[in-house]
Amino acid sequence: MTEPTTLTPRRDFELRIHAPEPQVRITVARKERLRRRFARKVAAWAGVILVVYWLGAFTMTHLPMPKEARLAHDIPHADKIVHLTIYTGLSLLLSVWFGVRKRLGGAVLVAAAVLCLLAGYAAFDELSQSQVGRTPDLRDWFADVAGIHLGLVGFISLRSWVRR
Repeated sequence: MTEPTTLTPRRDFELRIHAPEPQVRITVARKERLRRRFARKVAAWAGVILVVYWLGAFTMTHLPMPKEARLAHDIPHADKIVHLTIYTGLSLLLSVWFGVRKRLGGAVLVAAAVLCLLAGYAAFDELSQSQVGRTPDLRDWFADVAGIHLGLVGFISLRSWVRR
């Protein structure tokens, strides 16, 4: 006679299969929240760096320049290179801050706003230097505007690279 075999009850695990649509919506929504959170952090840091950089640039351009600190004799057009570099940084930081915070529409509007704002500021910067014993120079303003354009090219390149 055969003994009855005892079978241990086996628990089947319930496999829940979700429809692909809700899962995709959740994933896309979560990615969008993470992207927005990251954008807010980038905008906050860009704003802090922008304020510190701009105050430093303003201070450096409005300090009286001692005779022995002039680089013009050692390096030709060193003054223009400094102007170009300062305004490239200002333009890039301001563009990132405007672009990430979505204060304006697309990249073209951000670039136009930054160009107008910084070109006006550069003119004010050059004219106000006469108050501290420096000489305003139209060529310095041209170097400033060239730096603004370089910063905008950097911003648009960075923006297209990030969006890929």
